[in-house]
Amino acid sequence: MIVGPDEALRAVVSGGARQLLDAAGRRVGQILTERALLAPDTADEARAWAAVADLCEAEDRRRVGEGQDAWGPDVRERITQRTIDEIFGMGPMQEACRMPDAIQVEAQAPDEGWVLLDGDRLARIPLDFASPDAMAAFIRRKAEQAGHRVDDASPAVDFAIPGGRFHAVVAPVARGLGWSCPIITIRLQRLAQPDLATLEAAGTFSAAGRHMLAAMVHARCNIVVSGGSGDGKTTLIQGLLSEIPYGEKVIVIEELTELRLPTGHRRWGTLEGRRANVEGKGEISLRYLVREAMRQGADRIILGEARGPEARDVVHAMNCGAEGSLSSLHANSPRDALEKLESYCTQGEDSWSPDGARRMIGHAVDVVVQMGRAPDRRRIVEAISEVERVVGSDIMLNDLFRADASGELRWCGIVPGGRKAEALRRLGWSPLREVTQ
Repeated sequence: MIVGPDEALRAVVSGGARQLLDAAGRRVGQILTERALLAPDTADEARAWAAVADLCEAEDRRRVGEGQDAWGPDVRERITQRTIDEIFGMGPMQEACRMPDAIQVEAQAPDEGWVLLDGDRLARIPLDFASPDAMAAFIRRKAEQAGHRVDDASPAVDFAIPGGRFHAVVAPVARGLGWSCPIITIRLQRLAQPDLATLEAAGTFSAAGRHMLAAMVHARCNIVVSGGSGDGKTTLIQGLLSEIPYGEKVIVIEELTELRLPTGHRRWGTLEGRRANVEGKGEISLRYLVREAMRQGADRIILGEARGPEARDVVHAMNCGAEGSLSSLHANSPRDALEKLESYCTQGEDSWSPDGARRMIGHAVDVVVQMGRAPDRRRIVEAISEVERVVGSDIMLNDLFRADASGELRWCGIVPGGRKAEALRRLGWSPLREVTQ
């Protein structure tokens, strides 16, 4: 008799045959280098697959010899795939991560989870973690592979994975569906290196909006991208990066590396921050990295997200030669974005006064691009707002483009009048072009 694949897989995961997965993990660890385990290439995965397949075949022969039902080739392949997912991927959640339109995969219980699909569609998925303890062991294993630690003293972990980001909180801090259970969230970034044309095709903005955004990058406007969580801020910055001319020295700064540098550029680099360990040591702050990027003589500084006093250093860099820099932050409107940026600039050591921060921001930031959602839940550019001038300590904003009720980005009829207006005209922007598009 041949055992069904789902029945066999459950037995391997939850029963005594769990030792097969552990043995496979040890075998792969012996044949691959540490580098290959963290970032395997196609050859590494092929070697691992062959080693695990041999173990599964040997285990199947042992079962038959003891009078148990055989697995057969289909079941062995399923078990091999699951084992590879445990070693290199997201274990029981990997199948959902492979879905082409998956944006986020979640687990709050051992036996079920959720996948958020493009268009805000939500679907329940079955999981086969043996228990909450097995979930915690999986989290610890993934954290160790990424160079992090999870325990009672440090119960949360957040790190980049290929194509996304992994966040988890373990018990007793986390409580799942009525009991002490870890919570896992995997955020996926599907567009590897989108350019503005790709985003226009996806309905993020109109052709006129694309032309204006491209001109702003080439005019070396300092741009702040604002929006809510999941509104597409990082994706838009990725698209804006594609417009930066070849040969410029660009330093990208992130707490966790998510932005992918366009291929072909040789003067680009990424600096990644580091949180303090449980003893409170070893932190590498984003403020420190922004200052180092300035010492490197970066033409542009890209701060993935401003969430604290590092915003002050970016504003300072924008005012001191790093024109054309970019940053994102969480805010609900262009005006809210500037006010939040002001609050960040008044935090921490060497903080600015509110009036001083407002004037510095007004002289540094040229454009705020507001991200949001259309009625059909598409991620769209809701507004492109120009910082026109500073009057006293007040920042004057003009909406150059704004999305209509359907989510279509349209020109508001206002000609740019800020400090980059002449550069935009030299680059070919004109009101006539906006009217005819």
